Amino acid sequence: MAATIYSFKDMQGVFAYRGTDSSSNTDAQHSFTFGGTESVGINTITINHATDNTTHDISVDGGLFVLPVLVWNGSVAIECQQTSTMHTFLMSWINSIKAQAKASTPDFTNWANAVMLIQKTSTGGNGKEKHKITGISPQKTADLTYSTRGGVVTWNLLAADIYDD
Repeated sequence: MAATIYSFKDMQGVFAYRGTDSSSNTDAQHSFTFGGTESVGINTITINHATDNTTHDISVDGGLFVLPVLVWNGSVAIECQQTSTMHTFLMSWINSIKAQAKASTPDFTNWANAVMLIQKTSTGGNGKEKHKITGISPQKTADLTYSTRGGVVTWNLLAADIYDD
């Protein structure tokens, strides 16, 4: 039996959003590539599907009614080092959409339009997995701890659609 090898370096992805460019105060596309041989301080990425895609309704006489629920929303938790480039990028993202929401004319058009694409690049296990996550918005800013040693932070993000391939 052949061994299955797992490596975080066999994964790559990108996080992209539209938001205010702090240097020019204009709307711009921002993206951040992670995974592969690039070290950006990520410990884990957890993708959670929030909605059951099927429910059953059972009548008193035992009849079964199957109800498909065609919603694929969920959440993504990114655990990273608090001094990492990933954390810095996510802070820039949340500050950008907060600034738009707090403007004299509030603008929420970019609040839930971030996208993540994650791909397993190795062929081990069950092959090349892909995840397209859209409609991403921050659940809240990551909690920070200041101590004698650097720590990790967890960014909890909500997603309108999680497509797994």
